[in-house]
Amino acid sequence: MEGERPEYFYKYMSVEVAKLVLLNRTLRWSTPGLFNDPFDVQFDLHVDVDREKLRAITLQKMWDAWFGPTYTPHPASKSGKFISENRHRTRKVSRENFNIWLHGTSDRSLDNLLAHIPERHAEIRVAMGKTKILCFSSVGDSLPMWAYYSQSHQGVVLRFKPIDDPSSVFRFARPINYTMRMPQLFSEDALSDISAGLKTTDSEDMVNRLVFTKATAWKHEQEWRLFLGHGRDAEATVEDNRFDASELDAVILGCAMPEHWRIALSALAGLRYPETKVLRAVKSEREFKLVLSE
Repeated sequence: MEGERPEYFYKYMSVEVAKLVLLNRTLRWSTPGLFNDPFDVQFDLHVDVDREKLRAITLQKMWDAWFGPTYTPHPASKSGKFISENRHRTRKVSRENFNIWLHGTSDRSLDNLLAHIPERHAEIRVAMGKTKILCFSSVGDSLPMWAYYSQSHQGVVLRFKPIDDPSSVFRFARPINYTMRMPQLFSEDALSDISAGLKTTDSEDMVNRLVFTKATAWKHEQEWRLFLGHGRDAEATVEDNRFDASELDAVILGCAMPEHWRIALSALAGLRYPETKVLRAVKSEREFKLVLSE
């Protein structure tokens, strides 16, 4: 999922929102319920595994865990700790007897997981519904996005350039993974790793799949996003956080922006951000695209 970090991050917005952002030097982080995509962070991670495949993988990994030359369990895995403490004291048995001994382990683990899935999903939906997310695009000349998010090309796009500073939140931006299918809660490989003590049911990976996965239909947005957890106030639906003025590289005015708005925003940007460029999106004369002009 990780891609090469873009040089710029673009934020599409209306004129009124742009005025507030420039005046307050804040960007609004929102909860998923406010997004325009009803699936965004608002879907359940399913479990759809092949039991035969799961059984075979689990038996192999358990054999390697107990009798392989080396074993490095996950530090937080109780199963891993038990295996690690007892594997050198366990008499090696035949592979056939080992398989008989552990036959059904994967099935029991899967049945237990499936039995608790509904309550797990309910807990996840509540927790993820309070998360704060800030979205950007890696492109600033998208015709559809100017139309949808910037007042039909009358609005604004703010162009941010991350500064080389540990405090810059842009360092934590991650790209969206676009796919036709919703990701799974656990795959056969992940479930077998859990049984063998190589992984835990740690929620971090699960959260990342929810936050950074969207339908292929949105791929044109080329989105990158920042994830804040629950933020300062878990019950708030939005959170306005300040950005460093030096990170605002350019204020881009829409090609259809009325002249009086252009003058007002140019003046505001020049007053509040003297080092920031003010650009205009202009229609190309020969191609269906926008070009930036000073």
